[in-house]
Amino acid sequence: MVRNFLKISFRNFTRNKLFSIINIVGLSIGMAAFILIMLWIRDELSYDRFHEDATRICRLITYTDQGGKPFKAAVGPAPAGKYIKENIPEIINYTTFRPYADNMLVTIDPDDSTQSLRSYYESRRVFVDSNFFDVFTFKLKQGDPEQLMMDPYSVVISESIAEKYFGDKNPIGHTLRFFNDVNFVIIGVCENVPENSHLKFDFVIPFEILEKRGATTGWGNFYFNNYFVLKEGANIDTVGKKINDLMIELMGEDISVGFYLQALTDIHLKSNMDIDLADSESEINNDVYYFIVIAFFILLIACINFINLTTAKAAGRAKEVGLRKVSGATRIQLIRQFIGETVLYSLIALAISLLIVELFLPEFNEFTGKNLTLFQSFTTWNFLLFIIIVSITGVIAGVYPAFYLSSFQPASVLKGNYSKKGGATGIRKLLFIIQISISVMLIIATLVVRDQLNLVSTKDLGFDRNNLLYVPDRADLLEDYQGLKNMLLSDPAINNVSISSDIPTTTIHLWGNTSWEGKEEADEKFLYFYTTSFDFQQTMQLTIKEGRWFENTTDSTNYVINESAALHMGMKNPVGKWFQQGEQRGIIIGVIEDFHFKSLREVIEPLVFRTGDYFNYLIVRHEPNAEKRAIAKLSEVWEYYNPEFPFEYESLSQELNDLYIDEQRKEILFATFTFLAIFISCLGLFGLAAFTIEKRTHEIAIRKVLGAGANDLILNLSSSFLKLGVLANIIIWPIAWVLMHNWLENFTYRVNIDFLFFGYGLLITITIIMLTIAYHLLKAMRTSPVKTLNNE
Repeated sequence: MVRNFLKISFRNFTRNKLFSIINIVGLSIGMAAFILIMLWIRDELSYDRFHEDATRICRLITYTDQGGKPFKAAVGPAPAGKYIKENIPEIINYTTFRPYADNMLVTIDPDDSTQSLRSYYESRRVFVDSNFFDVFTFKLKQGDPEQLMMDPYSVVISESIAEKYFGDKNPIGHTLRFFNDVNFVIIGVCENVPENSHLKFDFVIPFEILEKRGATTGWGNFYFNNYFVLKEGANIDTVGKKINDLMIELMGEDISVGFYLQALTDIHLKSNMDIDLADSESEINNDVYYFIVIAFFILLIACINFINLTTAKAAGRAKEVGLRKVSGATRIQLIRQFIGETVLYSLIALAISLLIVELFLPEFNEFTGKNLTLFQSFTTWNFLLFIIIVSITGVIAGVYPAFYLSSFQPASVLKGNYSKKGGATGIRKLLFIIQISISVMLIIATLVVRDQLNLVSTKDLGFDRNNLLYVPDRADLLEDYQGLKNMLLSDPAINNVSISSDIPTTTIHLWGNTSWEGKEEADEKFLYFYTTSFDFQQTMQLTIKEGRWFENTTDSTNYVINESAALHMGMKNPVGKWFQQGEQRGIIIGVIEDFHFKSLREVIEPLVFRTGDYFNYLIVRHEPNAEKRAIAKLSEVWEYYNPEFPFEYESLSQELNDLYIDEQRKEILFATFTFLAIFISCLGLFGLAAFTIEKRTHEIAIRKVLGAGANDLILNLSSSFLKLGVLANIIIWPIAWVLMHNWLENFTYRVNIDFLFFGYGLLITITIIMLTIAYHLLKAMRTSPVKTLNNE
């Protein structure tokens, strides 16, 4: 039976080679795109699920109202973790930690006196309590789990750091010097943190060292992360409400801060925090769900191709159906035969698609920054994915053609009457409209996404992002700032030099305890602060709107604010009014025009500038096309001031571009898969056009004899396709507008939807239809009409 089934399927394949190849190629490309997207989606949805208690781990979120806008932060006081665990019975464990993302100088002590010191800058470290490795499943490769975090001067390093520093030697017991002044003994090596973790680190350091180095770890410092493990069956919202009530009871009814819990598995895709971990995206990420829709759209388009081409060629199998029914075959048997053929096509297409995926997966991984695998780590999930793909294509693409073909009446088809009431023409038209509609919607979406991301890369930030280099302060580089500045400015390639606590792209300092002239008592809000030198405004090329910038040491207690700060404080004429943060009270001497000091995903917040002695960055503006010379001068000055430390620098424009690299990748992915959807649609149109021309060969010959030209024939034969294409555009336009309008609502700064995009979709539709029909028609017109009519 199986042998007979395969024989019939193979015979049908060879009888209709063109259509069979189009079906398999379309299904293969559709499946390959579907698999790639689903592998990417699976990775996105897998974040933090490798922890044993992942579904019961949650973190403490604090929020406050700032002028009608909620301010949410994934941080809280360090003592809160222990206090909450002791008072909330649904919590069985907790951990408190603080990650740091700024660079830290790490020096490796040599094994003997013949070796020299080696130093590196490392950024991924986390200070943790003794429960950290109990709450999280970060596996230890070397070391005693019972001894972890017992000694404040001990450290656990990652596997990659162990290999980088010590090669194949055992790192346990070796000493690392941090910040050039504190020694830590390596007591453990943990496996590298998985890429699908929102928390990433290379160094795990005991929490106690923060207190020993003077850090504030009391209730007033809201810069620590508290994570909890809930009991089985505990409701996260209920526990969160209990925590909020507990903290209000502790801190007083007039506290302006609220508390709730967020599930660990929601952090990667469902966070929208003003303050979050450095490696967390800190935004609600709906792109995963958009790509799920695209994946199914592409597979649906491939299935529509199969249905249309199979039903279009139904007449070629009508006699086969009639003979089988006369020979005793039941309709159920015929349906099984036809669905079986579809599944066979799907299996062949799946095999080809897996080869395509395996071939392109390395490039896909390099582009997306992921480490996706297909065959190397074959899992139950992969197997289920393949079963789902074959099942979807088998059911969607096979059921209707099977029922349609098996419904032919033997008496009619054996007499040569293949027509059926209603036929499959209406269904084919409907499916063609759906196919074109999906393709047009993806075209419009791609154009809108491109425009939106172009806005990000070209929008005026309020300062000149070009020709700026910065060097993080290392080892008291800026102690002799004036001498360093003079050395740099001695080179004509360098125009301006300044120093600052922060720069755009970095995590900016947020402070409370502020007051100003005319402030209402209830108007409490955290404000962003920059501590800068007197030359910062000139280096960054910020625009002064009112007053002036800092000029001399007499301004050491004064402030400059941005327009948003003036608006927030209700000051129409802020220059000359007093402002106070903590114990420092001074006069507002100037207002600068708003500039984007954070990502364009966020609105411009109130920002306050002050002078002081807390600086993290040396900033240099160089002449256009003189970057290499400026870097060389920076390196020379660095060698003069800090000969024993590595020299590192960054381009601010490149750093700003890197902020949106994820969006840029998604734009290209979106465009690529849109192109594949259009290509698969073109394959289907190519097949349908070939069938239409073949069916109307006699008509074409007669029209040609009567004097019809190629242009007339193209217009005549393409008219039905053009009408359907135009109708598909008209149907999808309002849907596409609503969907893209809703997508743009996720952006603080967004483009308007250009109605030309809808015209482009229509133009592409008409062009593809006309070119496809023209190709087949010109091919058919090469045959002599006399020969065609004689054959008829």
